Amino acid sequence: MKLFFYAVLFSLRYQVRRFLNFSFHTTVLFLCILSFLISACSGTGESASTEKTRRFVSTMPSYTEILFETGSGNEVVGVSDYCDMPEAARKITKIGNYYTPSAEKIYSLKPDAVFIPESSVYALGAELEKLRVKVVRIPPEKNIEDIFSTIRIISAETGKKSEGEALISSLRSFIPSEYKGRRKKVYIDIDSGLWTCGGLSYLSDMIRLAGGENVFADVQRNYFQATWESVLKSEPDFILTVSGSFSDFSRRPLASELPAIKNKAVMEFDRSQITRPGPRVFPLIKEMAEILGSGGNESSKNPKQKNSHKTDSISRHEEKKS
Repeated sequence: MKLFFYAVLFSLRYQVRRFLNFSFHTTVLFLCILSFLISACSGTGESASTEKTRRFVSTMPSYTEILFETGSGNEVVGVSDYCDMPEAARKITKIGNYYTPSAEKIYSLKPDAVFIPESSVYALGAELEKLRVKVVRIPPEKNIEDIFSTIRIISAETGKKSEGEALISSLRSFIPSEYKGRRKKVYIDIDSGLWTCGGLSYLSDMIRLAGGENVFADVQRNYFQATWESVLKSEPDFILTVSGSFSDFSRRPLASELPAIKNKAVMEFDRSQITRPGPRVFPLIKEMAEILGSGGNESSKNPKQKNSHKTDSISRHEEKKS
């Protein structure tokens, strides 16, 4: 093909000199410009026809939801067993759960990047790097701003920075203005066995932004097991639960003495929504603010729990058990 173009150019140069009587240097300049234009047109067509769609693997439900929300859902080729939102994610190849992801399976998908949580007990990253697979490690979300950071990390890697910023802007609209009144004390019942949240959990920050106060906000941990005595001593005005019902909690010894039990002030949310530090938790902040501002009586909204299975995101607290 190149020889053909050179032959054409040579012939054209000869004809130009013969019929238009251009100088040699003018002819050379003309031909160089023409050659550049032909090469540019040829290169543009080639790159367009060979443009490669990028391939990503997500190991957490929250990462998957962010990928879809920022317009990269069609580039996701592998997800964890728990990635079920949006609906399209359920049809994507599964690579295992939080504890037993398959490095071999991920490698077979030929990803351009794999999004994994930054964790000292998570060996997947090192395994993939040995296979020369690019790994993007994402720090744990200790507060709401960290969720925005996760969105930025993911959207930067996928080439969707503007979409990421647009998503962040829309999510900020759910955050109420700073509450100035007395803050209601909230106990977060995140799992059976009195697993709750300390001040290093985004759930604690959600409560703060909604105008409440996590009763264990001063504990510098993300998730830990509280004692029943410490819960009684904290005297919560509200109980936020994703692991049980109001009746289950109220049957504990001396539970009837708690302000939250007396006033039936229990907020119960969909586990698969609130335990994933992604876009879907933001409407809940606004909802919590409305509930906390209601005074904690029987008229308080009590969302029904729709899904009781564990999710990868909140299961991080189980690292502390060992």
